[in-house]
Amino acid sequence: MKYKRMSASLVGIILCGVSIAMARIADLGTDPFTILCTGIGKWTGLPFGVSFLCMSSLGLLFALFLKRGLLGIATIVNLCGTGFVADFAGNIIERIKAMPNMLGEKMLLAGCAFLLLCFAAAVYMSADMGVSGYDAIAMSIAVRTGKTFRVCRIFSDVLCVLAGYTLGGKIGIYTVLTAGFMGPFIQFFRERIVDIWMWGE
Repeated sequence: MKYKRMSASLVGIILCGVSIAMARIADLGTDPFTILCTGIGKWTGLPFGVSFLCMSSLGLLFALFLKRGLLGIATIVNLCGTGFVADFAGNIIERIKAMPNMLGEKMLLAGCAFLLLCFAAAVYMSADMGVSGYDAIAMSIAVRTGKTFRVCRIFSDVLCVLAGYTLGGKIGIYTVLTAGFMGPFIQFFRERIVDIWMWGE
């Protein structure tokens, strides 16, 4: 079971990075945390992978004070790998010239990126080997306040969007989609698919 959980965590983290690359290429906005990291990158001149690492580290420190039990080996892998996987996947997509040109193509790519991101987050959360620093913030607040994860996730997403936009991040349709619906979709994938596969419940 531990091997299954570790494998699921790794797969979830890789898929998360790929979904971020897809959303950035679709150019219809990105998820709230990516907007924040992009804004930080523009403000400081840091590459996306580095700004992602820095902001994830801050989220990790925040979670350490609120709910240390949410952190684990997958937290470190996510911290060090997701941003660089996103950069790597984006470079591959650009090299094979699979760039969308029409609005319909961009919307399709953004929709696939959204579903993949929600599913990926559900997978590594359910594996229970530690969640990302950013995800841990919403989960910690949920535990502390008794509110549902979806409500706390929407709250943290909106704050990230506002901060990222202020620093130069781009807001688009995809941003609204993730800020308003990512929490509910993650919960849906966990309850209807991932938890059943992972734990048989």
